[in-house]
Amino acid sequence: MRPTYLFVNNLLDRKNWRWVRSIFGKYGKVVDVVIPKKRSRTRKKFAFLRFYFKNEVVRAMRRLNGSLILDKRIGVNLAKFGSRTTYWRRKVKSWEEVDNTTMR
Repeated sequence: MRPTYLFVNNLLDRKNWRWVRSIFGKYGKVVDVVIPKKRSRTRKKFAFLRFYFKNEVVRAMRRLNGSLILDKRIGVNLAKFGSRTTYWRRKVKSWEEVDNTTMR
């Protein structure tokens, strides 16, 4: 079974990964907590959490999404990772150039 990731938005500024793990650890085994130094577009602090089982993620998401923690409403959702592969394309020649090179 593959681990499942959560995205947590609107975290408190002075809290670290141990604090986040203690809050979410009540709902299942937290494998990883990553809090990037970068902030969201709205200047909010966020984190990614990794759980072993999907049912633990669903339980944590249902119980903590929209809840108030120290007067801040947090958002909890499944993390959506984009594909990390990039595709490089050669610059395509115009049709005239392609026709001229194939005619020779």
